[in-house]
Amino acid sequence: ATFAGFCSWRPGQLEREMGEGRNEWIVLSVDGETVWEALRPQGMPVTREGPSLSASSSPSTRSDGKLLLEAGTEMWRNLLRTVDVSETSATERLTPGQLDFYDRMLEVWADDNLNVHPAPAASSPPPPAAVLDDSSEESVREPSRIGPGTLVRARSPPTSDALLYDAEFLKSLVLVLEDAPDATVGIILSHPMAAAVECREGGYPLPLRYGGPIDVPSWKDGSYRDDGEEGTSLDGGGKEEEEDGVLYEGFVDYQNSGVAFEDMAFDEDMMSEIFDADDDDDEDYATFIWIHRDAALGSQGPDDGGGARLGTSGLWLINEDDALEALQDGILELEDTMIFAGVCIWEKGPNLGTCGGGLREQVDALRSLEVVRAWNERSDCGDMGRAWDILAKRQGVLTKESLESNTNAAIRAWEMMCPGRESVGSTKTRDQNDEDILRSRLSDAALKAWLGVNLLEDPLGTLVEVRDDERRELFGQ
Repeated sequence: ATFAGFCSWRPGQLEREMGEGRNEWIVLSVDGETVWEALRPQGMPVTREGPSLSASSSPSTRSDGKLLLEAGTEMWRNLLRTVDVSETSATERLTPGQLDFYDRMLEVWADDNLNVHPAPAASSPPPPAAVLDDSSEESVREPSRIGPGTLVRARSPPTSDALLYDAEFLKSLVLVLEDAPDATVGIILSHPMAAAVECREGGYPLPLRYGGPIDVPSWKDGSYRDDGEEGTSLDGGGKEEEEDGVLYEGFVDYQNSGVAFEDMAFDEDMMSEIFDADDDDDEDYATFIWIHRDAALGSQGPDDGGGARLGTSGLWLINEDDALEALQDGILELEDTMIFAGVCIWEKGPNLGTCGGGLREQVDALRSLEVVRAWNERSDCGDMGRAWDILAKRQGVLTKESLESNTNAAIRAWEMMCPGRESVGSTKTRDQNDEDILRSRLSDAALKAWLGVNLLEDPLGTLVEVRDDERRELFGQ
């Protein structure tokens, strides 16, 4: 038998997955001959009638990923039978809806990884736009739409890569903070974390939001590049592998700690430590990103505590100390303020992609994101204001109880910012097919799963389903 690749676990990881309370694996006491016999059927040629793949089979008889997946699943069932374990008992801790979600995601993975001659996806992204060199005449005539204040959102239906590897961007909005020669920097707007910041005595704590995987000091001092590896930014080449808790440090402990809501906030001593009061108010060492939308405060300019305007978005990037002072003095309202931990960074370089990397690569070449509002757009900011209201008023600190409502609010804000056309949703429109709608609904569930695993840190306690009412609607049931 020949295998492509292998599985590996961090020290202690497999033990935890097998341990009490998780039980994600079933231990089979079988000999090598039993395993070999289970593998043998997969050495036979795969056709539409057969279970497996042969390198000598012709392209017309080779199976797609789903058939190959079924061959592997049947092997799993057969091995369970050798120890008198049924498929039902092996999956009994999962609801039918959650098991259906896992099966659908596994099918996406199989189609993306197991197809010998991959066919075009039913919902392929639009063909790449014409790629222009930055020095070309047309590029000079039409300035880039990407700059501080540009708002982008995830395309729908999503690509397989987005579903499998970039689920945090599904049905999400991204605000660009900086577009420099070496990178584009932005924040995801719609993901509250399981932590909050108490900004005003007697006021409700503001949820701390996940802006991206790179911590703010590493962005400011450029140390995120120190390893010189492609995986340190979201440029399409993978992500940085972070040790648990490295990014969040002081506030990761609020996740799943069983504390009451009113305790899920930073007190004055913690705030002083986080903001490093002895650091001479050096903005470059700030831990969080603060954004506000108060035009009166913003009109004061950065030198007088109003913050730096982000294009024509109606939003301002403000220094932490200035934001806290304005909040505590009643000049700035809590509902007009958002706080973010971490940023997204798309690096640029002559050898990165077809557009030289940056966010432009995601928009123009990969078509995973789309520009909703350019940094210099002169149109009304009303839609942006309504999306902000949804996120600020309908989302709160992430808990097991608020996960559903937070996710729904994120999706609603994403729908609000559809750039001049109907987005793919649960209602079929003229240019959509059932596969598009199914994939859109699957992305809703995949986003919720990502939030439950990565921000709530409760993978086993997070119920994730493609909602039954939407499945019935799709198939007329």
